[in-house]
Amino acid sequence: MMEPLVQIEHQRLRAKRVMYRGRPKATVVTGYLIFDDSVHEKPKGCKMGGLGKHYSHSEGRVVTGHCMFTGLFVLLSHRCPLQVHMYRSKQTCEQENEPFQSKIDMAVHEIENFEPVPNTHTHVLIDTWFHCKRVRRAAQKKGWDVSGGLKSNRMMRLIHDDDIREWMKLSDYAPRLTPEDWQEVVWPSENGMQRLYAHV
Repeated sequence: MMEPLVQIEHQRLRAKRVMYRGRPKATVVTGYLIFDDSVHEKPKGCKMGGLGKHYSHSEGRVVTGHCMFTGLFVLLSHRCPLQVHMYRSKQTCEQENEPFQSKIDMAVHEIENFEPVPNTHTHVLIDTWFHCKRVRRAAQKKGWDVSGGLKSNRMMRLIHDDDIREWMKLSDYAPRLTPEDWQEVVWPSENGMQRLYAHV
C-alpha cells in the first residue's frame, strides 16, 4: 500500500535535486522506527496478570501497574503503530512462571523482525533507556541508522591523533567541547529541513 507513495516521493526528490556533473546521488526516502515504553498505574490492581512495580517518569516514583513496550513506524507522514507488548519485571516473571525478557531484548527482537517498506531507508529513534550496544548493533546489522539520547554516565572511547585509546564517561568528555567542535548539519523534519549543530 505504501510502495506507490514511496515511488512518487522518489520521483519528487529526483525532480527537485540540483544537477551537477557526473552521476547524481540516489534519492533516499527515510522511515523512522521509534521505540518507547509507558507505565500505566493500577493502584487498586490485585490479581491482574503482569502487574508489577515500575518507575513512572510522569509520577516521579515507583508505582504498581503495567509497563507496556511498543513501537511506531513513521513514513511520509503516515504513522503505523507496532504491536504492544507487556514488559514484566524479573520478579513478576518468577511469580507468574513466565520467561523474562528485558526491554532491550524486546527492542532488539522488534528490530530483527521488522520488515521496512521496499526502497526506503530505516532510521531507529530511541531514548536513553534503549541506547546501548545491542540495539545499535542489531540496527547496524540491517544497514539502518540509529539516533538516541545518551546517559551522562555512559563510557565512550576516545581515539587520539597518536592512535592512543582512552575510555571516559560522557559527563567528563562533554565539558571539554568547544564551539569549534560543533558542525552545522541539515536534519529532515515534517516542516522541511532544519539546521542543527552536531558534534562529529
